Amino acid sequence: MCSAVYTVQGQAADQGGRHLVATTDIPAGQLVIREDPVFIGPRRTAGRVCMVCCQGELLVSCHRCGLLLCQQCSSAPPSCSLHTRECSLLSQVSPLALHECESVHSLVCVARLLLTEGWDQLEGQVDCRAGTQAWEVIENCVVPVLMKIKGVDGRPVFTKERIHLAAGVIDTNAFELKVHTKNKKATLRCLYTQAARLNNSCVPNCTKEFSGDSLEIYTSQPVVAGTQLTICYTGLLQPSCVRQQIFRQSKHFQCGCQRCKDPTECGTYLSSILCPVCGGLVSPDMCQSCGHVCTAELQSSVTQLAEEMARSLLVGSDCVQLREGLLDLRAVLSCNHHILTRVKQVFIQHAGQCRPCRSHPSYLACSVEMLQLINKLQPGHTLARLDETILNRVAGSKAKQIGLSKIRRKQK
Repeated sequence: MCSAVYTVQGQAADQGGRHLVATTDIPAGQLVIREDPVFIGPRRTAGRVCMVCCQGELLVSCHRCGLLLCQQCSSAPPSCSLHTRECSLLSQVSPLALHECESVHSLVCVARLLLTEGWDQLEGQVDCRAGTQAWEVIENCVVPVLMKIKGVDGRPVFTKERIHLAAGVIDTNAFELKVHTKNKKATLRCLYTQAARLNNSCVPNCTKEFSGDSLEIYTSQPVVAGTQLTICYTGLLQPSCVRQQIFRQSKHFQCGCQRCKDPTECGTYLSSILCPVCGGLVSPDMCQSCGHVCTAELQSSVTQLAEEMARSLLVGSDCVQLREGLLDLRAVLSCNHHILTRVKQVFIQHAGQCRPCRSHPSYLACSVEMLQLINKLQPGHTLARLDETILNRVAGSKAKQIGLSKIRRKQK
């Protein structure tokens, strides 16, 4: 952790809560936080997985508490296992009760965090969560089970209020860590006490990277002293309507950053269709070129048709179908539309394994456009997004111009 370059400011009750502010000018690319998790647990919707490593193969029941563990985790020394402390408590509850709990993953996560130190000062949004679906799950499925656990004095080890606080802290602050190795594929929820204080911006000045289960936060552009350090809580390429829905449902706030206030999303037009009259950009309900009015119904209809087309392309399309589908979507959607962008990403990944597609002008054009889009939303953080082969080809301006011009000619 590189705390010399930032300080914690604000109060939990303030708008924006406690947050991190740069104490000195920080250049782009500098590591500002390196942190190990204080908590690791399964996702709520993880399904039948090991409660420690979250992979789903060769599972056995813990002989003490009955929870599912993989063979490797079940044979780990007690001193090295995440499961040891919670197991001694959950063994007070019958294995049948644990298996019948509709939200056993939430139960395990909450129990594990309650047995951990250092998280109490994080925001849990308890008042905002009250009455929501997530709160009801904890109230009806987790609280009754954990309240059965008694201490040596015969009293419940945990109060209902603290159980709800732990659940809120996890939902509000946890990061998702996707682990893909030769022998393991899993998604974990991890809690980092310093990184949890990074506020959201949809045009962030920091980016996150994982090294094992450690989290590293780097500046993606120069940060002036006194400026908040920010990351984007959602995918950068999701449109404002999707991001705001995620913020409201899981984080309980409405983002007011410059991008969210701008109908064009910083000139990226991630949700804009093309004008049916002249092919110009429509924002919010008028063509920016010819002034033609496009009703909300028309825009919704075009977007829905494009979504259906994209969905069909993403399921087993061959090379020709993918390339032709891209051209069809380009005819009705803005160059950076989130639906078109999603298909571009799939095509780029496909082309990485397909030599004919990698040699096709569409590959270079999609790659350049993706780089330009990401550089608008998070300047200085494009090099890690696409492979070296693409970047080398993009570096040749002549090839870049040829690739883009060929695609545009095909569109016409």
